[in-house]
Amino acid sequence: MTENSPDLIARFDRQNRHTYANSAAVKLYDYSQEQIIGKTHTELGRDPELIEFWERSYENVFTTRKTETIEFQYTSPQGKEYYFNTRIVPEFVNSEVTSVLAISRDITERKKSEETIQILANIVESSNDAIGTISLDGIITSWNKGAEQVYGY
Repeated sequence: MTENSPDLIARFDRQNRHTYANSAAVKLYDYSQEQIIGKTHTELGRDPELIEFWERSYENVFTTRKTETIEFQYTSPQGKEYYFNTRIVPEFVNSEVTSVLAISRDITERKKSEETIQILANIVESSNDAIGTISLDGIITSWNKGAEQVYGY
């Protein structure tokens, strides 16, 4: 099941070494599974700032024994920009957290849409033109500063 998942799935031990990486992770890492297993992100040449962020998050899950969700921007070895939402899940053996499972979903399109909406919202808000929205019931639900100036409210 994990090999057919579009999500990146990787397992890490307490020394932050990969003990598993599914085919989606292998494709993004641009290394074979054999080259990934047993290696840390540092040994794979990843961004030091991201490594610090990831390792701090893994350590938090090892310590708290609770699942954590993080989001980050990532540039692949091929130069492509991604945004990921990652759930880091503790894995237990005899009541001890022995590894963490990182499940990363590509949220790049969602982030791009959010950025576009924010840009449009800023344009509407800063416009001198009166711009507003009205519900299907005829109730004004929002308007910008331009509408405030035109209508005096």
